[in-house]
Amino acid sequence: MADVRAAALGSGHLHILVLCNDAKPLVVHLRDTLLEPDARPAHELARDVLVLDAQTPVYEALTQMRKSSVQCAVVMKDGHMRGVVTLADILERVLPVTTSR
Repeated sequence: MADVRAAALGSGHLHILVLCNDAKPLVVHLRDTLLEPDARPAHELARDVLVLDAQTPVYEALTQMRKSSVQCAVVMKDGHMRGVVTLADILERVLPVTTSR
């Protein structure tokens, strides 16, 4: 848990990805670690993360994330992780902020 807390502190993110060998990525929310001992392995509290194919259209990704009630998803291509997308990333793309004059 100490590693998850350190990663959250260093990045400013509340959801921390846990990568175990070649297994599917998992996610740990910082709040779930607060009462846990430092030595407890993160994968014991980790949850499944939504996985999106790299070819998933933005609107479909938004739909899947809302249905799953998640804030972030892992983007995979050919079985390899290519990145992470957040709900904020998608909303920024779908609903761009315009400046008024």
